[in-house]
Amino acid sequence: MNPGIRIPIAFIDPAIGDLGAPPGSMEYLKNERNNFLNALRSSYPGVNFVPYDIRDTLDIQVFLNTEGNAAGYLVIALNSAMGFIDPIIRSGKPTVIIADAYAGAGEYVLGLSKAMSEGYPVIGIATRDITSQAALSKVKYLIALARLRSSKVLFIVSPSLKSHLYWQFGPNTDMYSVLRLIQSITGVTPIMMDANEFRARFFDKVSDEEAGKWADRWVKNAEVINDDSMDEIRNSARLYVAMRNAARELGVDAIAVDCIVLYNTGLLRAWPCLGYMQLWYDGVMPVCEADPYAAIPILIAKYLSTGMASQ
Repeated sequence: MNPGIRIPIAFIDPAIGDLGAPPGSMEYLKNERNNFLNALRSSYPGVNFVPYDIRDTLDIQVFLNTEGNAAGYLVIALNSAMGFIDPIIRSGKPTVIIADAYAGAGEYVLGLSKAMSEGYPVIGIATRDITSQAALSKVKYLIALARLRSSKVLFIVSPSLKSHLYWQFGPNTDMYSVLRLIQSITGVTPIMMDANEFRARFFDKVSDEEAGKWADRWVKNAEVINDDSMDEIRNSARLYVAMRNAARELGVDAIAVDCIVLYNTGLLRAWPCLGYMQLWYDGVMPVCEADPYAAIPILIAKYLSTGMASQ
């Protein structure tokens, strides 16, 4: 898990509410808060969870002002009747609410359905056990968003396409501004490299011996081989090693090769398909035909499917 993943938690825990009043309420709230944090950090050990206590309107404003750059908010409703959840939902940030079904579900029930019908990005669950698997699993959506914002995708394209991606001229602005649009929405950072640079920095530096080892490994484990020669497989193996090395050096989470254009123009005489399959085992997501729209759901699926304890 990226050490920069940070999720703020708003504990709705005023001393007076549906739960009752002090001193009994404070002891209960403290225990519930600690139990939840322990369970949460055990389930997602690589994430920095930052707790806040929301007990009056000033606390709400401090929370929103301090955490305005967060990917989203986690709200734990332990004691309600004050209307403290609504301002957090209506900040527009993606929000996950876990509400105690006994004392914290009042304003959750009132506010959630209305907010969802109005298009706010919010999901939630009301439960008697806020440390249950069903409750804790909701947090993965916020973690996926945070991981997405810190992701980088390497696009390997032709020199002419790279120039268009960098320079937005009038006639092509709508066509080539897609990477900036995606970055502004998701936070994913695109890294653009033309095929000539990729070949010089990575592809041409792969030794015949290393490419041959991977080609032999693939052939040995294949059920059937339909190629008449090993040339295509060796070229694919060379490209795999080059893509893997590029991903490691540049610290990217996904790699996207404009394969058809590059192969047919002779800029890259290898197909990435076999290498793409191997990159899965390296934790690097492959993106066919350098499709920026496909890169986002592929990354989201990766982050959502990662097991809780391995975050």
